[in-house]
Amino acid sequence: MLGLYRRHEKSCRYRSKGRRHIKCSCPVWVDGIDESGKRMGKSLRTRSWSHAQARVNEIESGAKPPLPEPLPKSPRVDDRATE
Repeated sequence: MLGLYRRHEKSCRYRSKGRRHIKCSCPVWVDGIDESGKRMGKSLRTRSWSHAQARVNEIESGAKPPLPEPLPKSPRVDDRATE
């Protein structure tokens, strides 16, 4: 089972309250054991608690997260020189 917590930044005024205090905007991390028995402790790359819960549900259900859309390629200097 995976659990969420906030990893407080040095400047967070709630840092002294510990990682269980969730009412701030510090990054959300996940910690626990996944279905395969591996220890998981990593950042979810979000500061939204509800978005983090959705990601944990995806991880626990085995669904793969969607791949990010590729960024459009910017024109190269070589391409400009041939115009």
